[in-house]
Amino acid sequence: AAAARSGAAPPTEEAAARARPAPALEAEAVRAADQDGQDSGLSFFEVQWQPAVQNTEPLIEEGKRVLVLAEGDPELLRELAQELGGDHACVTDLPEDPQEFSNYSKVLFVASARVAVVDMLAGALRVLKRVVRMQLRLQRMRRAVPEVWLVVQHTQAARLEDLRGAEVPKHAGLWGFARCLRLERPGFMVGCLDAGPRERGVGDLLQVVRSVRTRQGDAVEVELVARDSAERGPELHTARLVEAAPPAALSLPESFFAGERSYLLSGGTGALAVLSARWMADHGAGHLALLSRSGRPPQDADSVFGQLTSLSGLQVLIRQCDVEDAAGVAGCLQELRGSMPPVRGILHAAGRLNDHMFEYLEAEHLAPVLGPKVDGALNLHAASAELELDLFVMYSSVAAMVGSVGQANYAAACSFLDSFAQHRRAQGLAGLSVQWGPWASMGLSARSGIPQNRFVRTDPVSCLDALGALLGGGAAPTSGIVGAARINWSGFFGRMKAVPSHLKNFERFKEEEERFKEKRGRGQIAARGAGVPGQARMLPLLSDFGRAGPGRGLGSLGSLSASPLLGLRPGFIPSRPAAGATAGREEDSDSDSAESK
Repeated sequence: AAAARSGAAPPTEEAAARARPAPALEAEAVRAADQDGQDSGLSFFEVQWQPAVQNTEPLIEEGKRVLVLAEGDPELLRELAQELGGDHACVTDLPEDPQEFSNYSKVLFVASARVAVVDMLAGALRVLKRVVRMQLRLQRMRRAVPEVWLVVQHTQAARLEDLRGAEVPKHAGLWGFARCLRLERPGFMVGCLDAGPRERGVGDLLQVVRSVRTRQGDAVEVELVARDSAERGPELHTARLVEAAPPAALSLPESFFAGERSYLLSGGTGALAVLSARWMADHGAGHLALLSRSGRPPQDADSVFGQLTSLSGLQVLIRQCDVEDAAGVAGCLQELRGSMPPVRGILHAAGRLNDHMFEYLEAEHLAPVLGPKVDGALNLHAASAELELDLFVMYSSVAAMVGSVGQANYAAACSFLDSFAQHRRAQGLAGLSVQWGPWASMGLSARSGIPQNRFVRTDPVSCLDALGALLGGGAAPTSGIVGAARINWSGFFGRMKAVPSHLKNFERFKEEEERFKEKRGRGQIAARGAGVPGQARMLPLLSDFGRAGPGRGLGSLGSLSASPLLGLRPGFIPSRPAAGATAGREEDSDSDSAESK
């Protein structure tokens, strides 16, 4: 995109005037900084796939049985049973008896390309919830709990060329599911394995699965990719999240979006899309099409929306269009061809929340959240197939990158966007998925009142500056996926006994937090313990247990109420509701991006 802009004409007087920061954006940045009391700098993150060097323990161990499921595909299940023989069990559901269940060392949930996205996730949800319930019973019986492995094909790219010519990675959402479940249930072992091309038969798939080694030392590698090597057979790669170097500059030329070209934004009247549109106008965009299911901006974006639509020299078309409707999207793009210059870029920011703890997440909570993200991206992709796009940006979420409590469905939707960006790039198309942390003071996160014990909100100006760095090439990820967030790692790791393998690069924060709590605890006991009866000594400690403190995050609970403990707004009820009540948080917006944390 930067090269395409290198010959752009100098900005007109109107464009130069628009390039001055919008008063609403400046005020928003000041207000967000005042609320945070911290600098607004973002960190950039990427996943690196590293060759596994000393992995041990086969996924399918000699002399041990595995339980295999193939959700919604009886033909695949029969083929798996034929290849595996009688040593293992291929079933349509898990056994009810915990003692029988404990006879298996692993549960393999194999995703079929013939099953729809929502149906596959619903099946995985049913299986994972059953195993969680079984885990509690087995632990009381002092029996081993089988590991669960989600086996998919061609959803991740250890190298970008891995996905060249591949089908759309429609089951990539299982990775987001697993990351959230690990966060909600720190002792639960669920891993993800991408076993390579789908074109091969079941025999080749099982050959890859049998070759996989899941441990490095004492730790289980929970995210693995197996890829072919002509010399050595399947090669195993392990995921590691790394902090990317900050870009040298966080600014775009004022004329970056200038010229006879149009840009389309889905979720177009939502807070983040409106802010993004205003920012694009600041950098030369003269023609913007806002697709909106509702056609109305939310209250927290009304000021910026009014500024946007009143700018001189800027053409803004608002079209009521549900991006989940393929025919509607195609018709809308066809209509724009007659009223605007050619569309050269798409920013997909539509989204919807329906939050529930995993235990109370149901199949009916999946489609409303997956639709705007997954179907919306696919419909925009198909409708723009004949267009020469310079950019195709999707607003994903930090929930997909590391997990988020109560948001497994949303993380699944955003995990698809991440893999889809790689898929597009592998086919030579524009593709970028930005895993945003929460934006401050507007959007779903601000309206929901979520505490900042894991993710710290960032002012919108800094977020848009970061987007400029990504589009301008200063921080462009080679993979097509980049996280842009401020993470309180101490709070994030608060309840975890062990740091998941893909987050090992940040394990030092948990170690520092544990040393801090141990030192603080010894000091409290020494100061309060002298000459005080045992029961009286406990009361101040319990009282202090509910107070928030710098860097304490989940380790301090934040308060004795459930909401801060779970990282969710007050009113989120993590218990099964009575009929007609809700156990979750539902937000409906044309643009939530990732600020829903």
